[in-house]
Amino acid sequence: MEEVDIANAALALLSQNAITALTDENANARKINAVFDNVRDEVLAAHAWNFAVKRANLTELGGLIIGWTDNGSDVWYATLATEPASVKFNYTVGTEVASIILCVAENNWFWDTTTSRLYVYSTADPDTEYTNPGIDAIIPEFDYDNAFELPSDCLRVIKLNDSYDNYEVENIGLVTNEVEAKIKYIARIEDPDEFSVGFVQAFVARLAAEICFAISHDAGLTQERFADFERKLSRAKTTDSQEGTPQVRDDDTWLLERL
Repeated sequence: MEEVDIANAALALLSQNAITALTDENANARKINAVFDNVRDEVLAAHAWNFAVKRANLTELGGLIIGWTDNGSDVWYATLATEPASVKFNYTVGTEVASIILCVAENNWFWDTTTSRLYVYSTADPDTEYTNPGIDAIIPEFDYDNAFELPSDCLRVIKLNDSYDNYEVENIGLVTNEVEAKIKYIARIEDPDEFSVGFVQAFVARLAAEICFAISHDAGLTQERFADFERKLSRAKTTDSQEGTPQVRDDDTWLLERL
């Protein structure tokens, strides 16, 4: 199956002519192409589809920093992808300064947005100078102790660790009080050959509903198309959930709300 097959199935529901590719230079292709990826991701995130569920052991953002490089003049640096809220030197909260050249006293630190490097003042290698427990980059500013980087294909986190531990997903990643983060999540799947039959039916219905008004200018027909999507999504979710041990599912109704 190709993306164009899904697009043409949606166009057929609206009694429109088929296209040869999403990049065709005609009005229907442009309408489909403009929303295709977003609609796919919305329908993926609407349910923990068996084909789209993945697991990952997340990498902590910040935490104890090791592997320092001498920058000269008693300043050392290490790569840190995310700006810390604070930096602790053996449990002592450090002092953030405005530039590298201002790192001139004990516990001074500076994070460079351009290079994603954390600079600290230390008269010796911080790996040996600070060992109890070391230099700790604190990412969440409050509420949670730790932050973790989410996979680039993560659309929605389903579960953290062995139970539904407390966490939030924010712009920096997943924040939690847990010291490790193993997640089950819904992944962005782009290859149509990996889609289940039920997902394809729901995706086609949602795609048709999304472009319906732009093609037909008929509000009543558009409402019918969205109702058809809801029915097909509900049926597909029921069938998909019957595979494997029954689990508690998150409430996905928010994805069906229209602006």
